[in-house]
Amino acid sequence: MVVTLIVVLVVVAFVLLTLARTIRIVPQARAGVVERFGRYSRTLSAGLTIVVPFVDRIRDMIDLREQVVSFAPQPVITEDNLVVSIDTVIYFQVTEPKAATYEVANYIQAIEQLTVTTLRNVIGGLDLEQTLTSRDQINAQLRGVLDEATGKWGIRVNRVELKAIDPPASVQESMEKQMRADRDKRAAILNAEGVKQSQILEAEGEKQSAILRAEGRRQAQILEAEGEAKAIDTVFRAIHDGKPDSELLAYQYVQALPEIANGEANKVWIIPSEFTQALGQLYRQGWRPARTIVYASWDAEEPSLLGSTEWVETHADELKRKALLYINTDSNGRGYLSAEGSQDLQHFVAAAANDVLDPQTGVPVATRARARVLADNYSDPADAKPDLVENAKSGGDLPMAAVGAGSDYSPFVQHLGIPSINLGFGGEESSGGGSYHSAYDTYYHVMHFDDPGLAYGAALSKVVGRLVMRSADGSRVPARYSDFARSVSRYTDEVIKLAADQREKDRALADLRGQGVFKLASAPTDPTIAPADKGITPLIDMLPLQNAVDHLKRAAAAADAVVGRESALPPATQARIDAGLADIDQLLIDPQGLPGRPWYKNLIYAPGTLTGYGAKTLPGVREAIEQRRFDDARTYVTRTAAVIENYADRLDQVAAMGRTTP
Repeated sequence: MVVTLIVVLVVVAFVLLTLARTIRIVPQARAGVVERFGRYSRTLSAGLTIVVPFVDRIRDMIDLREQVVSFAPQPVITEDNLVVSIDTVIYFQVTEPKAATYEVANYIQAIEQLTVTTLRNVIGGLDLEQTLTSRDQINAQLRGVLDEATGKWGIRVNRVELKAIDPPASVQESMEKQMRADRDKRAAILNAEGVKQSQILEAEGEKQSAILRAEGRRQAQILEAEGEAKAIDTVFRAIHDGKPDSELLAYQYVQALPEIANGEANKVWIIPSEFTQALGQLYRQGWRPARTIVYASWDAEEPSLLGSTEWVETHADELKRKALLYINTDSNGRGYLSAEGSQDLQHFVAAAANDVLDPQTGVPVATRARARVLADNYSDPADAKPDLVENAKSGGDLPMAAVGAGSDYSPFVQHLGIPSINLGFGGEESSGGGSYHSAYDTYYHVMHFDDPGLAYGAALSKVVGRLVMRSADGSRVPARYSDFARSVSRYTDEVIKLAADQREKDRALADLRGQGVFKLASAPTDPTIAPADKGITPLIDMLPLQNAVDHLKRAAAAADAVVGRESALPPATQARIDAGLADIDQLLIDPQGLPGRPWYKNLIYAPGTLTGYGAKTLPGVREAIEQRRFDDARTYVTRTAAVIENYADRLDQVAAMGRTTP
């Protein structure tokens, strides 16, 4: 009986032991590596599982959670032979338990040693200043090396962080001395500012005294002027009765110009005499332009461009029949040439800019403009435009900016579609534009600060003069249509990206609102309100626009090829080509105009509704997407594609003329 009981107990114990070795529970975020007869069999995931007792053995339980390991500070030598102490933190996760068990004996130790060697290699290529300011770069290099090396171990390195970078004590002392020196410098500057303010107040007192004296003189001059009024009227009548010729009047005008400009009511004077007089001299020598040249000085530019706009609207029919080019100049100062306008004229402007020397440096103004682009790109590469930088490096034409508003070209290009160019120098005036529209905006200020000696005024006249004479004497305005095609292609890529980025941002906002992120982030003293849900930007079919741009690029290349050999064609063919290209820019006009502002009819260039002077390209599509008028966006994809197709069709006709001459 006792023997039987013992046997039963042994059997029960064996059964319990067998069950214990058969049924295993793997915790969440753990994995078990199972060996059968000493060889790898399988990997157990979280939950209840069964193994073969006495045959299978669970070797290790692998933690699958992200793990954080901090390594002790390591001495590292920089490129300038300074020893710094750096400690690191590694965030990693086991992704393949089998590899983590069998591919490396101790993956923690392996990661530590690999981190140390990689860190010494990276820091060895940096000096101390770079080491202290390049944490992100160092972290990225460490993570890249570690992630690549640990992949075969079944480990993914998620993040690598440098906890501390401690330079030698002597270096720290030097840095502290530098900081104290900076503080002393700022204190000295503040003291100097106090002295400056004191001197300013004294000067203000003297100024008020001078003003009072000037007021007295002014009253005396008014009385004197009233007494001279009748004398002036007598002189006026005598001049006109004598019928003086234009040369005498021009001489008197130039002689009196400084006095006119110094008048209190005359804040800015545009002096058209240099170039118009040069043309007059050429005319007297026998030169006759092939086309009519019209010079205009617009009034009422500031209040909504009234002068030029009313003139363009009044003469719209004649301008559409006859006008080939409008060249605009506005403010001008010392510095660099800037150009904006119809971008098929980009190469035309660049050629003139290559022929005019900069008054300060003696190099062509185009060369100096390219130099500024490269210098600005070095100083602030994030703000640089890739197409500008690429062309500046290659010595090519600088891309011409699109036109927005703010000067008198607007009614020509945006209402009628007349090709237009806006030119001016600037960027290094002493006033930095601060005198504009102020009491200091005087002839004296321009001559002494903005453009001493009007050197850049003369340079502007030379650039404009070349453009005018080449346009007036050539068989056609020398446009290059591939430049325009490349610009429109870039604008199309931009609006496609705009829609995609806006759609992605809308989706991100919807996710954050759904997760209650803004509510959770809100603080009682600084509440966070979720942005309004405006819906998801829909997919907008840009294919008509893309097809039109593709057609434009092919047609422009073919037309440029024909125009390049136009002089070899028969005169009748040349005349047909010139007639076909004369009004091609007017094909970019849509009679219906832009949504909500039908006066603006150019579907390639317009000022933004909310950007002031700033240009919006492909404005019907771009602003409709930005302002979430998606029906308008679809409509103006089609309308914009239509005007581009019309433009490309005209170029196709020109190319065909060159292939099939009569």
